[in-house]
Amino acid sequence: MYFPGTQTEVSYPHGVTAEAASVIAVSELEHGRFAILTDRTPFHPIDPRWPDQGPDQGIIVAEGLPFEVLDCVIGATDGADLFIGKDIPVRRGTAGWVFVVAHILDEPLVVGSSVDMVCDAERRHGLSAGHTACHVAALALNRVLTPRWNKEIPVDGLGSPDFDQEALDTSRIGINSAVDVYRLGKSLRKKGFNADDLYPELLTLAAEANDLLASWVEAAAPVTLEIEGPGVTDKRMWVCELPQGTQRIPCGGTHLGSLGQYEKIEISFSYDEPIGKLTMRTAATVLVA
Repeated sequence: MYFPGTQTEVSYPHGVTAEAASVIAVSELEHGRFAILTDRTPFHPIDPRWPDQGPDQGIIVAEGLPFEVLDCVIGATDGADLFIGKDIPVRRGTAGWVFVVAHILDEPLVVGSSVDMVCDAERRHGLSAGHTACHVAALALNRVLTPRWNKEIPVDGLGSPDFDQEALDTSRIGINSAVDVYRLGKSLRKKGFNADDLYPELLTLAAEANDLLASWVEAAAPVTLEIEGPGVTDKRMWVCELPQGTQRIPCGGTHLGSLGQYEKIEISFSYDEPIGKLTMRTAATVLVA
């Protein structure tokens, strides 16, 4: 089986949820499933390096028949073999390797055939809302935790010590929601973060962060993606222009175009003090178009 020599072109960063494509390779997997590679795709794949936003769902229509996309995952090929997800043996940019989007189906498609790729637009919108809310919630968190730093560390685009960057352990994006877990261990304390008596302050901190988030929603802060190129691994930057400054961070996910598309964004905290883990849950209410 020949595998492509160029990476998959992706349109999901532009908000696209449906487009025509050509099947360029098919690889049989375990359990009777098949990886379908196309020249382009609107489907957002899960990234094994940082699986915060899950895969798009939807169908591929071939010869008038719909085929459910069971999963959508980053893959990589050296031209001879295809590796999927966590089985990818090389880093991005490795010479001789190409990264692709693998659409997992339970039936093969014909190489060379034209297909229509159709994502679940409602699910995509919910994930985009959750992802944008997750990023702005992290900025609010950085802001309210500023007094707890006693050493200088790198700051975010608003000038706050970047607690999110220093302490984030896992992040998972849901429909209009997100859950972020932070480690408050010895290494963070050595960097200057004071976690003493944090638990009693959590309700106050959440209220301060929610007030800040409400002001940003009211300001309808614009959100954009700076896109370096059309390929699945090309660099993309999430940009949010808030009253206190502009934040730019690398991000491969999908997003809404403005905080004005929300009715509200709110966070809440839980803290497992014995193991030093702070969990932030973000919930967003999106305005109906």
